[in-house]
Amino acid sequence: MPYPEAYRKNNTRGKCIRGGKRSFRIHQRSTTIKLESPFWQALEDIAEAQMISLAALIAKIDDRCRAVTEGAADKPNLASCLRVFCLMSPAERSVALVNELSPGH
Repeated sequence: MPYPEAYRKNNTRGKCIRGGKRSFRIHQRSTTIKLESPFWQALEDIAEAQMISLAALIAKIDDRCRAVTEGAADKPNLASCLRVFCLMSPAERSVALVNELSPGH
């Protein structure tokens, strides 16, 4: 995955990597997410590899995050879930989303 190396290269001088906000509609609700550029790039690459839109991938990650944290006192932070998802190995991501990305879901 290219983003960890890019992150290290761009962060060697102590400069913050610029991120950005993007807005999506997830399950009939508008959501704005702010992430650093390497995470956006990683998510775009993963969505392309899965042959789904970025919005669809984010919705699936949101579903998984909510399912895993169901019953917790605090509601899940989607940006944090997205960052953790990006840092997972490809095999871990496949296992995490096997049900969510399968046909019929």
